[in-house]
Amino acid sequence: MKPWTLQRLLITLLLSMLLWGILAAVCLMLGSTGTFGWPGDRFVLAERWKVVLMASIVGAALASAGVVYQALLRNPLAEPY
Repeated sequence: MKPWTLQRLLITLLLSMLLWGILAAVCLMLGSTGTFGWPGDRFVLAERWKVVLMASIVGAALASAGVVYQALLRNPLAEPY
């Protein structure tokens, strides 16, 4: 396995942020009644934005906790082989 270079790290981070932005925009456009489109009301957009941001933070926290536990416990499932 090749070691990470700075260029590879930056490309990975950029693509991850782009993917998160696309998913966040789709989540903001999806209504509870099944309608799809950008909300016209600022209140609705603000409430949806809070939910999407909180879900992203919780997901990132769970992912990082999983990485830390695998590193501390030296779980062999974390190895690529």
